[in-house]
Amino acid sequence: MSKFLAAFALAGSLLAGGALHAAPITVGPITFNDQASGSGNNVLFNDPNLTLVGTTIEGRLNNLSGPQVNFESTSVIVGAGGQSEITAQTGTFTDLAIFMADPTLSYNTIVFFVDVPQLQVDRGNPNQSGDLTITVFYTPADVNGQEASATFTIGSNGNNTFTIDAADGFQITRTELLAEVPMAKVRQVRLLGVEGPDTETNVPEPATLGLLGLGLLGLGYAVRRRRQI
Repeated sequence: MSKFLAAFALAGSLLAGGALHAAPITVGPITFNDQASGSGNNVLFNDPNLTLVGTTIEGRLNNLSGPQVNFESTSVIVGAGGQSEITAQTGTFTDLAIFMADPTLSYNTIVFFVDVPQLQVDRGNPNQSGDLTITVFYTPADVNGQEASATFTIGSNGNNTFTIDAADGFQITRTELLAEVPMAKVRQVRLLGVEGPDTETNVPEPATLGLLGLGLLGLGYAVRRRRQI
């Protein structure tokens, strides 16, 4: 009896809006996962000097001085919020591309959420679902070329969260979403590992910093001792 109740509870939770996560899909150097990672830098729409309404809108990574990130759609879209939220100016939209404005920049990981609206019906199940195809363009080219795709089911009763990672030595240049059901919004877009020819910084290792600190302490002691003499 207890096994029956447990199975019934699981089915009820799924019908109420829960979702089972699919296994990660790896295509070439790209891994698609239908769960959101906690890492990444937020894309923000808080720079009034950028375009926030149009078929191409602009955001910035982390702050007003961060690199610019572009969002492109065949519909007129709107960018808003401290954590990026992309919606259609009217109704919904079905496609979106995400890429760095500077073509020399790329990213290693992208995280985002997709919201699907419920159907406006008087009776019956208002939930709707359908396929979302995610296509990623990457560099450098490998035996598969420079493109990888995966398809997931998204719905108005599901937690439509995604993380896409490039393997070591590869970077993502563009991410495209194409949904067969309308999307109400794409939100909380986060990027990690943004790189380009001018983004590398030499960060001292902890051991180097420790030696530097000891050296400064020794220099201070020597100066103090000399003054006392």
